[in-house]
Amino acid sequence: MKLHLGPFLEMHFYFADCSDQESLRRVLVALQEGGAHYTGSALAHKGQQSFGSVSDQQRLAVPLFNLNDYDRYCYQNEYQIVQVGMLNASTLYSDFEEIVTYSSISTAATLTDHHPVSIWTDGADFHDRHLGAIHHQRLGQRCYQRFRWLCCNLQPSYASISFNGSLICPSDLQQFAKQPLFQDFFLNDSYLGIDSYILFQAISPALYIEKIDDSSYISTSRFFNPFASCAERSLIYEVNHCAIEAISVAHQRLFRYQAREALNQRQT
Repeated sequence: MKLHLGPFLEMHFYFADCSDQESLRRVLVALQEGGAHYTGSALAHKGQQSFGSVSDQQRLAVPLFNLNDYDRYCYQNEYQIVQVGMLNASTLYSDFEEIVTYSSISTAATLTDHHPVSIWTDGADFHDRHLGAIHHQRLGQRCYQRFRWLCCNLQPSYASISFNGSLICPSDLQQFAKQPLFQDFFLNDSYLGIDSYILFQAISPALYIEKIDDSSYISTSRFFNPFASCAERSLIYEVNHCAIEAISVAHQRLFRYQAREALNQRQT
């Protein structure tokens, strides 16, 4: 079955050290290892022109049944695959075609940054009151487990779960600083250069924080943590502000490092 028109439940992953095509490929590999299957449908841009949104350019329907097809389109035929249909990507539904695609970024960000990768699945059941709180919580726990597994496997720079909301790349974060972008999210300490668990633990003892290797998962909504812990609105905004600041500092540090490396290469 085709994915509903919304609302969507989305999982997003940003990789500071990967190009767009490499980021999407990493997610596809992990999903395949985790039991997802290709539906055979995909959308592509012709050529290698940069884009903010996947809808900025004409999207061509192409068949895609495996990673060899993905590599052939990207590296031989000069296509950019921008959307891939999969079954069981989220593990929530086995009969819906789920979408793996790029989150949008600003035109300015295309010059220095790249796109987060998103998994879209049907989120309607979370908003259906007739299904009841127990059903909602079970779905949320399955989503949490899948997201956690993907983060452990992929080790993104940062990642999040949201309803109908994109993950913002570092270059665009300050434009959305007042919006609660980060409510249920993963932060990689290697990217941040700090201990995120200690950072967020200091905000409130009521906040759900889970240490995952050298990274952290922070949850403020009842669906996506094992204890159905839900943070108050003021705490959500404080957590969101802290996440944005930590990511922004890490991005600036990485940008300066890359600029120095580029300068050194030109001088040699």
